[in-house]
Amino acid sequence: MPGCATAQPSSHRMAAYDLWNLRLTLLNRTTIPYRQLTIPCCATCNNVHLGRIEAEVQAACDEGRKAVLQLPPVTLFLWAGKIFYGLLYREHLLSWSRREADKGPIVPAELLERYRLHHQFLQAARIPFEFSPLPASIFVYDTLEPTERQMRSIIGTTSPAWAFQFELGRSASLFACRMAAQ
Repeated sequence: MPGCATAQPSSHRMAAYDLWNLRLTLLNRTTIPYRQLTIPCCATCNNVHLGRIEAEVQAACDEGRKAVLQLPPVTLFLWAGKIFYGLLYREHLLSWSRREADKGPIVPAELLERYRLHHQFLQAARIPFEFSPLPASIFVYDTLEPTERQMRSIIGTTSPAWAFQFELGRSASLFACRMAAQ
């Protein structure tokens, strides 16, 4: 994508949870290190609009569940949606099998196209937009903090990524579902 930079998990989050070498399992059951989880995104969207959302959610998660609940639901929706759509898009750029390139990408164009509306929703990070109602359900729970730093930040999906679970920090865990598909 011309003129685009890449978005990836923040370096603060990667250091705080020792994620640099931790691997994320993709839909084809292969893995990718978090440090290589880059998603095409223009520099302004990444550094200004999405960066602001990332910083707000990160600060709230570091404080715990009550702080996460104080965030506007649209902020959580855009944050989760950025990760959801970003992972789908990234998997669209990767081959299902490196040995058999003719198998196509992990996420075919047809599936990515089903989330075109969701991509439009993400524009609310930079363009004022009011959702009525919010096109997702978001639940925030208290969790125990694992003793291992790497286990303090977990992203889980249902196959093929219709719902997400995020466990972040000391006590914040959220589950977002019903991501918009056409």
